[in-house]
Amino acid sequence: MPSTPDMPFRQDCLDKLLERLKVTLDLSTPPVSDEYAYQSLPLCVLDTIFSINAKYESTRNVIIRYCDHYGLQRVRQDPDILPPIEDQESLSGFIGKITSLGVEEFAKTILANRQRTSTRNGILKSEAVLRFAQVLQAHKVEYLQDVETIQGKEFFEKAIKEIPGAFRTGGAQRRCQPPAPHFDRGPAAVPVHRYPAAGGPFVVAAGGVTD
Repeated sequence: MPSTPDMPFRQDCLDKLLERLKVTLDLSTPPVSDEYAYQSLPLCVLDTIFSINAKYESTRNVIIRYCDHYGLQRVRQDPDILPPIEDQESLSGFIGKITSLGVEEFAKTILANRQRTSTRNGILKSEAVLRFAQVLQAHKVEYLQDVETIQGKEFFEKAIKEIPGAFRTGGAQRRCQPPAPHFDRGPAAVPVHRYPAAGGPFVVAAGGVTD
C-alpha cells in the first residue's frame, strides 16, 4: 500500500499515545474480575451456587440484587487485600436473613431468581445456598479470613457434596475454595482455581452437577 504524506505523522502520534498509556496504566498484571474481589464471604457462597448451570450474567445479577436490597458493599477496594472482618457481612448474619424469610421468599423477593440446582432431583438454589452456608458455619467459618481453615479438608468437601444437585463426587473441583486473584483458570466451562485466602467464588469439584 503506498504511503501518504501524513502517515509518518500518524505513526508518530500513535507511538506517543502508546508510550503515554504504558506510563499511565499498569499493564504488568491483568485486571481482576469482580467475582475474585468480593467484600464478604456470603457473596462467594451466592456466586458458587448460582453459577451452576447458568450464564454468569444471571449470577452477577443475583449478587447485585442481594447487595442492593441490604445496602451491602459488593466489591472490596483492593482485590489483593482482605477487608477487616468488621467491614464484612458475617455468615451467621447472612443465614439469619435467609431463615427469617424462608428460602422460597428469599429466592422470590430478594434474589428474583428461582433457579434450581438441577432439572432432575435439584432443589432451589436459594436452599442450596443456605445449606452451603450452614456447612461453613458448622466448621466455624464466618469471614473470608476463616476459609483457609477448611481448604482441602475432606470432611468439608464431603459435607457440601451432599447438597442435592449442587456438586458431583468425582472430577475436578468446582468453586469451593476462595482463589487468589490472577491465578489461572481451567477450561471456560470447568473453572478450576488454586486458592490462598483472597475471597472470590469457591472451587470444589469441577465437572457438572448431580441429577
